[in-house]
Amino acid sequence: MRFLILIVSAALLAVAAASATSAQHAMVPSLVGTWESATGRMHVVNGQNYALERDAPEAKAIGEIVVSEQNGEVFTGRYRYTHISENSADGSAEQKPMSEETIAGVLDFDGTYIVVEQPDSGIHRFRVIDENTLEVILYRSGPGAVVMRGIFKRRQ
Repeated sequence: MRFLILIVSAALLAVAAASATSAQHAMVPSLVGTWESATGRMHVVNGQNYALERDAPEAKAIGEIVVSEQNGEVFTGRYRYTHISENSADGSAEQKPMSEETIAGVLDFDGTYIVVEQPDSGIHRFRVIDENTLEVILYRSGPGAVVMRGIFKRRQ
C-alpha cells in the first residue's frame, strides 16, 4: 500500500511540474513587430537631450525597435534612433539617423527582458505593460554614453 501511495505521489508531482513548465512557456508574450517611442527622454553624455515623442517642442529623437524573430524566451531584431529637427524656414521636419544596432534579448527570471546591442555595448531592459506597450530603459557607457527611459508602443 505504501508503495502504491509513493508511486501515485511521484506521478502527481511529475504532472504538476510539467504543467507549471508549459504554463510558464505559454505566458511568454510575443514581441515580434515594430515598436515606436511614444514618450520619454534620452540624454547623451556630451550634453544633448532629446524628447522621445514626435510633438515635443524641444529637440527630439524617435526610437524604433523591430523584433524580427522570437523563439520562446529569446528574440533578435534591431533598434534605430532618428533625430528630428524642424526647418525653421518652411516648418518641415528633417530626419537624420543617429544610430542603428542589431539586438538580441532574453526573458529574465523577474519577467523583464534583458537586451544587448551589437556593435555597441549598450544594455536595454524591456518590461511588457500590455500586448502593445513596453517600458524601455537603455544604458550605454564609453565615449558616446547614453541613458534613455521611454514608453514604446507597438505600431499597428
